[in-house]
Amino acid sequence: MTSLKASLSTWLMLLLSACSNSGGGSSEKAAGDVIAGSRSESYGPESAAQMEAKARSGDGHAQALVENHYREMGDAALYRQWMEEGVSRGDPAAMQRLASHLISLGGSENCRRAEVMLVRARGLVTDDDASFLGALDSTMRRLKGELPGSTPCK
Repeated sequence: MTSLKASLSTWLMLLLSACSNSGGGSSEKAAGDVIAGSRSESYGPESAAQMEAKARSGDGHAQALVENHYREMGDAALYRQWMEEGVSRGDPAAMQRLASHLISLGGSENCRRAEVMLVRARGLVTDDDASFLGALDSTMRRLKGELPGSTPCK
């Protein structure tokens, strides 16, 4: 149960960082804005192709939505595929989400790759992005078993 809470808090931080890294011109959110990938921003089959096209073109916000869409549908293969696509484009938020996913899967290969993803993502962001750095640090602490109720990834 405690690891589930840690996982949920990590996902929340990921989704928040995806929103803040999506590009937009203003750093302030409008009152009606929602978190990327939240249920209130889910999309239906009629707009799936459009959202996937945006994600393929490098839209980080769309990337988070597409990943979340497949996660909610329970399609682990497409969920993983979309995270990998974000990583291949050098998206630090996708790297952090993939690292978190790999940690949940466990296994020495997954744990090593998760650590590489987190270090790589950390090298791509500036110290000005405190919320995203917090998400990276939290995931690294989860990997090392330093969060309450977590065990080191093995």
